[in-house]
Amino acid sequence: MHFRDGVQSLKAYEQLLLRQDQEISRFVAENQPQNCRFVIVLADVRQTALVRQTLDSIADQQYPDLLVALLGKENESTAEIIDDKHYVTRFNQLHDLRQALDKAESSTSYVMFLEAGDQLSGDCLGYLSRFLNEASQPNVVYTDHDHRDKFDKPMNPQLKPDWNPDYFLSVNYIGRSALFNIRVFQTEYPVFMGNYDDVAFQLLASLFADEELDGAVVHIPLSLFQFPYLPENATKSLRLREAELTVSLIQPKLPISAFNISSEGIRSAQWELEQKPLVSIIIPTRNALEITQQCIDSIMNSAGYSNFEILLVDNQSDDPEALAYFQSISDAGIARVIKYNEPFNYSAINNFAVTHAKGEILLFLNNDIEVLSDDWLTQMVSNAARPNIGCVGAKLLYPNGQIQHAGVLIGYGGVADHCFKFSERDDEGFMSRLISNQNYQAVTAACMAIKKVKFLEVGGFEEENLQVAFNDVDLCLKVQQSGVRNLWLANVELLHYESLTRGSDSSGEGFERFQKEIEYMKETWHTDTQPDASYNPNLSLVAHNFSIASK
Repeated sequence: MHFRDGVQSLKAYEQLLLRQDQEISRFVAENQPQNCRFVIVLADVRQTALVRQTLDSIADQQYPDLLVALLGKENESTAEIIDDKHYVTRFNQLHDLRQALDKAESSTSYVMFLEAGDQLSGDCLGYLSRFLNEASQPNVVYTDHDHRDKFDKPMNPQLKPDWNPDYFLSVNYIGRSALFNIRVFQTEYPVFMGNYDDVAFQLLASLFADEELDGAVVHIPLSLFQFPYLPENATKSLRLREAELTVSLIQPKLPISAFNISSEGIRSAQWELEQKPLVSIIIPTRNALEITQQCIDSIMNSAGYSNFEILLVDNQSDDPEALAYFQSISDAGIARVIKYNEPFNYSAINNFAVTHAKGEILLFLNNDIEVLSDDWLTQMVSNAARPNIGCVGAKLLYPNGQIQHAGVLIGYGGVADHCFKFSERDDEGFMSRLISNQNYQAVTAACMAIKKVKFLEVGGFEEENLQVAFNDVDLCLKVQQSGVRNLWLANVELLHYESLTRGSDSSGEGFERFQKEIEYMKETWHTDTQPDASYNPNLSLVAHNFSIASK
């Protein structure tokens, strides 16, 4: 994690923990405990002090319906610290545990896999037992967590989004703070044929590959677990191990041709394309010869995907040099130039262009964009073509290399804004979010791909009420509402010179229009009251101290 001010950030997180304790106490007091058994699986290790620490943390829960399964052969160091209060049963092998779980009678049992040194927060199980009674018994429940230093002080908080499948495919953001409904063990998963390490991830990966997680995962935005701090090299080693498991457990079952694995262990899936659909790249402009030519040249100079057409939408250009250039690329067959002879209205311009587009995939591109990577279009198209994906966005950089767009947060600033803005290009970001492909509720249309049929299904861009601002956010929310996810790609980078071709919204008619657009978004989507499900609402307390919220 990158702190702007580490001391203030940790103090903010400690305040969050105090509020969390109050919320847990209130919830436990107001709700009756239900019939919910927890099975805590702890791998047997030789570090007696850490085993004792975990077992004592479990015993402090004072939760009666509990089984602690200690895996591994008995040794003196662990045998001497086990007593009745720890509810411990010993199993020598993972398949022995499997047999025990198969015999479990209660459908409300949940299993979690911990390691020596892991701890449960105060009244963790009491809270979970009451929460799970209301949660329709999901297959998987996960919570936030943090790490503890040698003085038991919190550090490196992991404040997670709601279920985010593409993020999980990139990096295991869930970790060990996951509970599995005992019914998932009725399926033959390879996890019980493997080693003690990475059991939770193996099970998550197997469920993911079998598409058993969508609609069956619940996130609790509370830090209910504390884990020992892992140094950077150990974290990297763990990620690389999980990357190998991803290739073996997930890739064979999904249309993924390959995984590109970074030096940090971050995974980027290359999704298969049975056919290469025609892509209509839509670029609106008014004059702006230099940047528009730079944009088109960068597209033409990028190798890789070749089945595309460029639609240049001329919005009342009057510069002779620009008009001559537009005619030249039209004559050369580089682009089709379409005239839009109405006042500037971003939504209307792009909707008009779509009526002329021949492609199965639409790619909206600002004229002040410069392509940086050869495979950008392959990545955008292969993801936009996925049946469960709607709008696809990219990582956009300012000319100085800082981040301009890395996903859009709904509710941030009252309506929506870009997260991680002004972070450095090589920053890993909070919880590796700057280097991981992931689902967001919205992405910017400065570079956005979407299936044409999906765009038309939701009515395209809102022309009347969102002529300039927030029309891309509105589109993304409509697309998400239709039942698919929007996606931001960390591995597709482009330069964005941002709004060089139109004026400011800070005064005059532009300001009045902008205020109306804000009100439309608040009334339509309740952006000022609804937290962004693709981000953890807890971050609102600490965001100003973390690099994700820099301005």
